[in-house]
Amino acid sequence: MNKLKFIIICILSILVVLILLEFCLLLITNYKYQIFRDTLIKNKDKIENKNFSVKIEQNKISNLFRLQYKNPFSINQENFRSPTIINSNKRSIILFGCSFAYGIYLSDKSTMQYLMSKYTQRSIYNYALVGASPRETLYLLRNLNFDNIENPEYIIYTYIPDHKKRLYEDTIAIGPSFKISKDRQHLDYQEHSSCLLRRSYIFQTIQKIYANYKYKRQAKESVALLNLYFKEINNEIKKKFPSGKFIIFAYEVDGNENFKAIEEQDIIVIKAKDLIDTDITNEKYWIYKGNYHPNAEAWEIIIPQLVKELHNIT
Repeated sequence: MNKLKFIIICILSILVVLILLEFCLLLITNYKYQIFRDTLIKNKDKIENKNFSVKIEQNKISNLFRLQYKNPFSINQENFRSPTIINSNKRSIILFGCSFAYGIYLSDKSTMQYLMSKYTQRSIYNYALVGASPRETLYLLRNLNFDNIENPEYIIYTYIPDHKKRLYEDTIAIGPSFKISKDRQHLDYQEHSSCLLRRSYIFQTIQKIYANYKYKRQAKESVALLNLYFKEINNEIKKKFPSGKFIIFAYEVDGNENFKAIEEQDIIVIKAKDLIDTDITNEKYWIYKGNYHPNAEAWEIIIPQLVKELHNIT
C-alpha cells in the first residue's frame, strides 16, 4: 500500500511540475505572440494597406513569427510582404503559400515575388504566411477583401510536401482550423473556444506527434484531405476571380500527391522538377546550411522557367 501511495505521489508531483512549467511557458508566449486570429480576423477590413509598408531592419524580430531576419525587407501592417506594383496593362498575380512564397530570410529583390514581377512585368500581391498550409489560404480567400486587386490572371499556390502534415496540426503558429462536412465534400471553419490551449507547448507537442503519424501512416487520407482543401480553394477563387487561373506550383513533391485528381478539378499543376534540370533540393540552393528554404540563386533558376510555363497556359 505504501508503495502505491509513493507511486501516486510521484505521478502527482510530476504533473504539478509540468503544469507549473507549462504555465510559465504560456506567460512567455502570451507576451511574445500575436496569433493568427488576432492579426487577421480582428483586422480583416484594413489588411490591404495599399500605401503602408515598413522595413524590418537587421536584428529586428517579427512580432508575429518571432523570427530573426538577416536582411531588411518590406512588410505591410499585417505581416504580408508588401506588394510589388508595376505600371503595366498586364493582369496581376497573387501568391499564396508558406515561408517559401513569403520569402523568409530573403531581401525584397531576392524573393519569388520580386522575380515573378521582374520576368512578367506584372504586379504581384503576396499573401503567403510563414508556417502556413492550404488552411490559411482557404481562410484568407473566404475572409479578406481583395477589391484592390483588379482581375488577376494567375493565383499561384507554392506547395511543399510538409503542407500535408500541417493540415493536421492545430497549434498557435498555424491559425485557423476547418472541419470536414458530413458528406466529406466541403470544409467549414471551426472557431476555437480557447486560444490558450493552442499556445500550450504540451498540446503543440502532442499535435505534432499526431500530425506526423497521420502524414506518414495515413498517406491516402492525408492526400485526400489535401485535395479537398485545394478543391475548396479553387471554388473560392472562382467566386472572387472568375477569369483567374488557379495554379499549384509544386516546389518539391514526395511522390504521394494525387495531382491527377487535382487537375481534374480544373486546377493547373506545375512541378519545379519538370521545369529545370537542376536539383534545387541540393544544399547549395538552401538559404544557409541546415535551413531548407530556397535562397536567391534557387529562385533565379526556377522563376524564368516558371514564367515561360505560364505563357504556355491558355
